[in-house]
Amino acid sequence: MTHEYSVFLQNVGSCFDRYTESYGPEFTTRELIDRAASIERIRGLDLVATPGLLADMDDLKRGIKEHDLAIVSVAADLFTEARWKQGSFSSRDAATRSAAIEHSKRVMDLTAELGSSLLTLWPGQDGYDYI
Repeated sequence: MTHEYSVFLQNVGSCFDRYTESYGPEFTTRELIDRAASIERIRGLDLVATPGLLADMDDLKRGIKEHDLAIVSVAADLFTEARWKQGSFSSRDAATRSAAIEHSKRVMDLTAELGSSLLTLWPGQDGYDYI
């Protein structure tokens, strides 16, 4: 029996979030793709549209084509950057809320461009740990 799986691209690298830039060595987008593709049965990638990934779209597209990987889903990055530390959609700051909406719209377009139909908006940290 053959199963196909996907993995979040950033999960094969170093963890980072809104509180720290990285907990370990950084990997380029291409290195992350190569690492993911080396995992048996991985046929797809799930992405978080971080600033670094958005800047490396050419490398991403080349890597997924060379490894014959599908983009399964794309998540709007509303949780890794310091600008979201006081919320994104739930921020008290109107400019921050607007930025969250604009980023999400950009990621909607990117999701379609990459051939995926699954966009993730994850507000998991939005509003629970601050006033």
